Amino acid sequence: MRKISVIITTMILAMVICLSSLSGCKLITTNNKRDMEQVIATVQIEQSAPKKTIYKKDLWIAYLNYYYNQEIEDNSASTFSGIVEDLINNAVTVQYAMKYFAEKPEYQSVVNEQNKWDKNTYLNDEEKLDVKYSAYYDFYSLIKQNDTEKEEEKLQDSYLEDVRFAPTGAVNDTSLTDAQKQAFIDKVIDESANSKRNAFIKTINYLKVNELLGDYDNADIETIEYFKEVLSNYQEIKLAEKFQNDFEKTARSIFTFDDIENEYERLYQEQKDYTVSEFEDALSNESASSPILFGLPGYGRVYHVLLKASDKLTTELTELKSKYQIATGTPAYENAQYSKDRAELFNGKITAKDLRSSWIYAGYDFGADVSGEIKGFTEFTKTFKGDYALYKNFSLPYFGKVNHINKNEEQEENYSAQYRIESTKEFSLQEILSLINEYVYNGKSNVPATINTAIDTATYTSTEVNADYESRIKELMFAFSEDSSDEALNTYNGYIIKPTPDGTVEEEWMQEFAEEGRKLIKANEKTFKVVATDYGYHIMFFSENYSNYDYPTLTQYLNAKYGVKNWAEEYQKMLDNWTDYEDKDNYMYILLNTLSATYVSGQFSAKQQELLRDYIYNSNVVYKNESAYADLIKG
Repeated sequence: MRKISVIITTMILAMVICLSSLSGCKLITTNNKRDMEQVIATVQIEQSAPKKTIYKKDLWIAYLNYYYNQEIEDNSASTFSGIVEDLINNAVTVQYAMKYFAEKPEYQSVVNEQNKWDKNTYLNDEEKLDVKYSAYYDFYSLIKQNDTEKEEEKLQDSYLEDVRFAPTGAVNDTSLTDAQKQAFIDKVIDESANSKRNAFIKTINYLKVNELLGDYDNADIETIEYFKEVLSNYQEIKLAEKFQNDFEKTARSIFTFDDIENEYERLYQEQKDYTVSEFEDALSNESASSPILFGLPGYGRVYHVLLKASDKLTTELTELKSKYQIATGTPAYENAQYSKDRAELFNGKITAKDLRSSWIYAGYDFGADVSGEIKGFTEFTKTFKGDYALYKNFSLPYFGKVNHINKNEEQEENYSAQYRIESTKEFSLQEILSLINEYVYNGKSNVPATINTAIDTATYTSTEVNADYESRIKELMFAFSEDSSDEALNTYNGYIIKPTPDGTVEEEWMQEFAEEGRKLIKANEKTFKVVATDYGYHIMFFSENYSNYDYPTLTQYLNAKYGVKNWAEEYQKMLDNWTDYEDKDNYMYILLNTLSATYVSGQFSAKQQELLRDYIYNSNVVYKNESAYADLIKG
């Protein structure tokens, strides 16, 4: 039996295929209407439950859905038999979910014999509105498929920069508020009677031809048979998901805060006994779900923005090395004159620009207004949202002149804003440092007025670091860093810095980078450094210092990472609101999910097997008329 939350929707996608791809197709013809109305199965889990009837028409439309998703025409007997089983399983699941909720104490005051088998009884107002919105959205999609009055022009632009991929785990919250959902529903009703009337009439005609119009009274969309089928499908999906979430929540609740504290202490003790090699392996695999709980001295991490030297500068550096007879691999900073000449060569010649232009052309959600958020850069007012926002409340603006070229069309449904980049700002190193000062350090860092040879070792401290320090640095990295290595972007906490090699192991990074990284780690403050290597300028930010990592208990670790809280109370809040708990990167959430996943999944599988045993295989519950679809499963 498939996971209950996966429900075959018997109408929605199939009709979209029919109305768009097949252009006026007639799913049910006069000749086969009677055949399509044959009953292939009924489901009734108990005497008081209404009998769910599954027609051959449902099987065919579900097959179209399957065919579309699989992208292969598989009309074998096993395919049709499997779809029939799914349709029966879904019907049993929905009826059982209503029985399950009716017996729960919190529903006792609202359930009676008249509404016990009404799906809406167990959905709250927010869930009902979400179901209604989904049905209207699908119906509006059908209307759009038939709206041929206007062909949407697509902007074709090219850009020279490499395509910059999006951050792993970037926020993509496109969920609508209840007010927005209701506004959309009202808009569909209004446009069906006005601006999209022709497309609406064409859709109605298709539904009528395919016997899916029903008793439409020419005034109320919700009286259309197809719409009622779609709405019912979404109610079933929502109810099945709610049942699964509630069941799993109950199963998960057997795990206490003490249980995850004990699991944490086991992991801590395991890490405390690591050898140096094992610890370095753990560092290499560190993530939100596998954090470092016990560290070793001299280890840390730094974030890194590389402003790369041009090919021309790189050629000149090669000539300098030849002049001073510096062998390949020899630390350049050991030759003071070469280091000085390189600093002079770089001065004023290395610039940076925003590398996110490909995001705009790729259709990322762009255009959020951030006017005046960064002092000294107020001319840059637009930023990314939705598809990309590492920092939820504010995202680093795009540093270029961008024209919104289809602004007059914003009222169109499914509107996609299109922009053309007219120019991109070229930043000097000093301007980048000024931006960092405002964006990361709230204007409090000690940024020098001029850049000179001191750039190699200069340290800039801050008296006030922004609360979103890590997120803002990562924004800077994605916007400006030209480091294309695997460890440069989308890493957990930046580059690993190790203690000075003892001579048996070579330095892992460029010597200047490694030495300045160790100084940064030793400072143990959220400061930054700028160091020059043959690659260009490296702006290095403090990330982690593992020298003092020692968190014997889960509470100590959580307090250090997320601030002091009553974590036992927070744990209960998390259990009660598991599906809606926002901080899913919190180690407490990750630890419980890891600890409970196998058990919760096993309990739910057992419940599915129970449904199979008690209902699916019970001939008093499920009646199957194989003769009605024998023509589809005959070898």
